[in-house]
Amino acid sequence: MKRILLVLFIMLSGVFASDFWESSWNRGETSYFITNKLNERLSFTCTSEYAHLSVQNSNGNFVGTEKEIISVVLNENNKITIPAKIEKGAFKTQHDAWYDLVYDIPISKGIRVIINQQEFIFKPNNSKSIEDISTNCREYFNL
Repeated sequence: MKRILLVLFIMLSGVFASDFWESSWNRGETSYFITNKLNERLSFTCTSEYAHLSVQNSNGNFVGTEKEIISVVLNENNKITIPAKIEKGAFKTQHDAWYDLVYDIPISKGIRVIINQQEFIFKPNNSKSIEDISTNCREYFNL
């Protein structure tokens, strides 16, 4: 009986579990990733030259291009519109929007990304683990 309950618990925890953040660093580039239950992936990359947000659909294909304007809705009440890629020397308003995004991401329980009228929803579980995203992205990119 205990084994049946354990197996049932493990299976259900996979169904109801939230999405987890991962991070990596390589050659001066810090990246943060989250994958949802549909196998869609949201990534942030920050370097000293640019910051970039991208989404891959469940087939692993990137949605949109680096020139896209992306809407990110945090906790269903805070919408931030940003360019997918921002480089040094970009307009101050673009820097401000990216600053708001990387500052608010670690405290968000829900992230909805809208690109080309497609929506991708992520429900982070371990956002505390990426508290350094705002520090790293602002530091690298002088945001």
